[in-house]
Amino acid sequence: MKSRKILAPFLFAVTLGLCLMLVTGASQPAQAGWDEAAIFYEELTNYGTWYEDPDYGPAWYPTQNPGIEPPKTYDETYRFYVDGRWNIVEQGFIFESEEPWAWATYHYGNCAINREGRWIWVPGTTWYPNTVVFKTSDDYVGWAPVPPPKITPATSIAMPEEVTAPPPVAPPPIPVTPPPVAPPIPVTPAPVTEPVYEPPVTEPAYFPEPLYPAPPPPDYPVPVEPTYYPPAVPEPCIPCYTFVSAPQMLPGFGQPYTPSFSYANCISCLAPPAYVPVCYEQTAPVINYASCIACLPTPLIAAPLAIAAIVGAYSWGPPIPYISRVTHISSVNITKTVNVNTTNITNIKNVVNNTVINKNVNIANITPTSLVKGKPLPPVTHIKGKDVKNIKGLGNPHVVKSPKDVKPLPPTKLAKLTPKPPVPINKAPGLDKLPPKSTQKLTPKMENQIKTLPKPPVKPPVKPPVKPD
Repeated sequence: MKSRKILAPFLFAVTLGLCLMLVTGASQPAQAGWDEAAIFYEELTNYGTWYEDPDYGPAWYPTQNPGIEPPKTYDETYRFYVDGRWNIVEQGFIFESEEPWAWATYHYGNCAINREGRWIWVPGTTWYPNTVVFKTSDDYVGWAPVPPPKITPATSIAMPEEVTAPPPVAPPPIPVTPPPVAPPIPVTPAPVTEPVYEPPVTEPAYFPEPLYPAPPPPDYPVPVEPTYYPPAVPEPCIPCYTFVSAPQMLPGFGQPYTPSFSYANCISCLAPPAYVPVCYEQTAPVINYASCIACLPTPLIAAPLAIAAIVGAYSWGPPIPYISRVTHISSVNITKTVNVNTTNITNIKNVVNNTVINKNVNIANITPTSLVKGKPLPPVTHIKGKDVKNIKGLGNPHVVKSPKDVKPLPPTKLAKLTPKPPVPINKAPGLDKLPPKSTQKLTPKMENQIKTLPKPPVKPPVKPPVKPD
């Protein structure tokens, strides 16, 4: 009987820990990012550079596209989600592009601005129709990639030449005999009713820190005391948004994709970077979320389906009545095209890459079974009402686990960048330019709107809490 009493708290703690691991995706292997990098490494190596990012772990960015004539190269001004167009299926907005990496970067993992101010892609194992959030007005439609979970120093795999020093061992305490203390006078505390916190229903927009935690690394050295981080203050990365003129939101809608339908090749359809803060202030977040757990390979889902349906939420995109109104395309025609697209989803450019699936079994295992078979995706669940408040973040890349046969990518496979001071967000090369012919010219009215924007408040630096003596 006594042993049962001792074991009960232990079993409860273990059960609670397992539940938390399922909810947060912590059932991923310790080197989750390295497993995921191994899955995509060979398929993307010919098009760009893999490196170990100090904030996100294994990451990739494009440098060339040798498969077109003439071959194209990319520098630090490259942006994801620009060279292509939005298309719509029943499961939501899908970015259609001829970029040979589009099947990976616009459906798995997350994109982010690194410390050098260039866009990078951090791999993940969960497929989504898109990995962005949207904002809209009568004049513009904007989108920004949802950032990946940041790693902590303990999650980075040490290079072979690196040695992690063991934590210092504190000296044993000197025993002190406390003086006798009078027994306390019993006091009956007054009942206190704890208020129930109800968070407001707002869009989990592009935050510097994602709202879902990255998988913890139990196999790696952990500091004796947790590193202090300033309190999380949700502040959107305004320059990370791309805004297109609302009437030009769906170029060539209903027609097979060609490069002429790309936002990179349109005529004055994109808001210039200097005008993006104005667009951001004048647009409203699109609170239209969905989950397509039935799309994902069930054996690899890392949480109970009811929990995964919320953890695996994404932005469906602007609703069809709005799109019809701003593009002047009838809702009947939009609905018909959506139905055709849904039935023939594998015909949408680079939604799936059959060549890759046929040679890479691990990518085939994390791809929705319907797409592997060339069939339509199953219906989605739209998240509404009170369930919206349960969303902790969008585009979680760890809802699906890595296949068990994946071998983590050796750190020696990744480039090591020379550490440099972080580039301020307003000087990031990846946020400074758009294709010239696609970019609108600033008018006197636009310049005046930029000048009259309210200046952001200057915040004092956040200091760590003072430890009590």
